[in-house]
Amino acid sequence: MLPVSEPESAPVDAVVLLARALDEDDFVTVRSLLDPEVTYRIGSELHRGPDAVVQSYSEGSALARHLFDRVGFDHTVVGLVDDRTVRVDFSDRLEVAGDVFDHHSVQDIVVGERSMIVSIVDQPVTGQRERLDGFMRDHGLVRPNASD
Repeated sequence: MLPVSEPESAPVDAVVLLARALDEDDFVTVRSLLDPEVTYRIGSELHRGPDAVVQSYSEGSALARHLFDRVGFDHTVVGLVDDRTVRVDFSDRLEVAGDVFDHHSVQDIVVGERSMIVSIVDQPVTGQRERLDGFMRDHGLVRPNASD
């Protein structure tokens, strides 16, 4: 991953608002922060436009709440990758039958000139998907799209 600098800038402020809204499943606020031409790349998927981005995040949250007994979302702003790109570590605390798994995903979020989010790129965290799959398998859980 690229080095990051201290998180103090207007782009960071916009991303903090987005991350907080995502943590709270506040998709009205999420939508209000997205540029009309926003893109969100996660794995081989590319979501274009605010509706598609909000749908991806909301479906992911709903699926987590369906699969796990308890779910908590949090984030850490790692810092600036460049003048307009902010790296965020999103942490999902997933609980099943008293066992807890902390899943991390890192996203680089680009903020445009009007302080709107123009691009979100998920950066794979080595081993996270495999550890999550193992945790789910240990508890008899299967992702609907587990063949991805």
